[in-house]
Amino acid sequence: MIGFEQKQENKSGLRISWQGLRNILSRNSELAAVKSRYGVPLTNAGREVKLAMDSALEHSGHFNTVRNMVASGGIDAYPQFLGYAYLSGLQQNGFIRAGVEGLADEMTAKFIELIRTADTEDNNDDKINRINEFLNKFQIKELFNKAAALNGYFGGCLIYIDTGEDDLLSALDEKSLNHSIKGFTLIEPINTYPGRYNSTNPLSDNYFKPETWFVLGREVHISRLLYLSSEELSMLLKPAYNFYGISSAQIAADSVSHFIKDREAASRLLHKFSLLVFKTDMGSALYNGNPEELYSRVKVLADFRDNDSVLIIDKEDEDIVTVTTGITGITEIVRLSLELMPIMFRQPLTKFLGISPGGMNSTGESDENNWNEYVLSQCEKQFRKPLKRLLELIQYDLFGEVDEKIDFVFKIQSSNDETKEINNNKIKADTYVQLTTAGIISPEEARKALAQDERSGFNSIDIDAVPEPVDMGSPEELFGAFDEYDEAKHERDENGRFKSNSGSEKNNNDDIQTKIDSLNKIDFSKDNTLPNLNKETLEKYGFEDKPVVLKKNIIEKNKVNHPDITDDMAREIIGNSLYKPEVVLKANKEKPAYHNFITRLKDDKNSIVLLELSDAKENYEIVNYHYISDDGVNRKERIDNKIKS
Repeated sequence: MIGFEQKQENKSGLRISWQGLRNILSRNSELAAVKSRYGVPLTNAGREVKLAMDSALEHSGHFNTVRNMVASGGIDAYPQFLGYAYLSGLQQNGFIRAGVEGLADEMTAKFIELIRTADTEDNNDDKINRINEFLNKFQIKELFNKAAALNGYFGGCLIYIDTGEDDLLSALDEKSLNHSIKGFTLIEPINTYPGRYNSTNPLSDNYFKPETWFVLGREVHISRLLYLSSEELSMLLKPAYNFYGISSAQIAADSVSHFIKDREAASRLLHKFSLLVFKTDMGSALYNGNPEELYSRVKVLADFRDNDSVLIIDKEDEDIVTVTTGITGITEIVRLSLELMPIMFRQPLTKFLGISPGGMNSTGESDENNWNEYVLSQCEKQFRKPLKRLLELIQYDLFGEVDEKIDFVFKIQSSNDETKEINNNKIKADTYVQLTTAGIISPEEARKALAQDERSGFNSIDIDAVPEPVDMGSPEELFGAFDEYDEAKHERDENGRFKSNSGSEKNNNDDIQTKIDSLNKIDFSKDNTLPNLNKETLEKYGFEDKPVVLKKNIIEKNKVNHPDITDDMAREIIGNSLYKPEVVLKANKEKPAYHNFITRLKDDKNSIVLLELSDAKENYEIVNYHYISDDGVNRKERIDNKIKS
């Protein structure tokens, strides 16, 4: 708004009144309008806290800057925060929910994998196992799934780290945690409000970054909180959005609204695309006669309007005409507005609506690749910083120090990852064969390349242990073996088939099943002595024949670390792993008696028992037992290879 005075006698036409301009910009109504749109949003922080923050912003020049923008461009030209009440209502919209929850589920479907950034002599993978147990115990994956959803609905959230302390305003002494983390609490942004923050020095790294947060009036230091935000905003808009980001629900609300309007308009058009026009003498009916007779006549026409009815009209004074509205192209318009919604969420139609892509030669593969890249970018943007902070706190809590070599990578779920990896490995293998055949590289070099490629499937092979070619012998020796065949030594049944010599194998299987069945007698409230390992397992790995013990303290510890495992599951895990092991692997370089007994149960599900095979003890003792994924088995195999090498 610009104050001016018009002087007809002044040849210059208009003369600006600077006094009038100052008066207009200083009006309370204008300042209130600016604060309403760009001030801190309505939360549960309390009036005193909000007034204090308004005052701080005013002295920092924040509102003065916004007022100048509004004065020059008009306040209606700028967007604004929609409010937590409105955004909460958007959660009930199916399209908004599909976009927000779909991204949150994809971001946490496989979540993270803990890795070591470098091989060291003091490599202790037991730390990674304990951190994974901590993550499972406190359900961190589920916690971050809900946090990602809140980011989508409201633009951000906080996660409170509960250490049992009452003084929440002081900074968290992370180095003295020592098993004091009690749990984690997800806090919705409606219950939060920024506390102290630097609003005067843009050269500082904490400029417009709150050092404390009010949670329903209680001030909490930022070191006790994990801050998550989806789309962070510039400095001018941060206070208006409660120092979080703009939510994807707010961004997509406009497209969703347009689609709903188009869909409703199309629905109304379908009900009214055909209009029946009844021609009659309106003047006579309305002015000279009784209008009720006209209404009754129209009602009769409407009631009997049907394809199977007969309509009788006065051929002199009446006529019937049908006016039809064309609906060609309506489907394309509605579908176009429908397909614009996933664009706001950056999701392909196959993910958002379950619609197959249209067009010639459309497979949707490129869409899925783009979507996976976007999901990974969102994981990095929203999760990387808080997860790194969380990983440090967990290590301080468990070990009293941070192992800088422990890091994590995000694992993005893809329906064709395995197929792609198989095809890629096949291409690599064909390339190595061609290069070796052409004499460009040697077989040893190809073997080294396979061993160094973690995704080749052969990364565990020993580079130096090159297998020697199989000596098939001379043709006479090869075919002479058939001359030594003695029919009398190979009995056949009445149908001419060789008889199975599996009596001992059957007895062995019966013995294994007997041992597994005996686990039904396990009492999980006390120590238990289990059957000895199978003879074949003992001979294969060179173990002594000793009873297996499951102690009460191990049972209690395992229930804490794996609360989802029931007693029946525990019997299944122990029975399959100990008495039908597919592989036995060394588990810890520092504890050579520790061995992992692993058995595959079904796709991406394996049972594992960590067994201490100590020569100094009379029994073999179970250390822990749980389920493990295929990726987990691969990690155990890599540990075994490193220990053996």
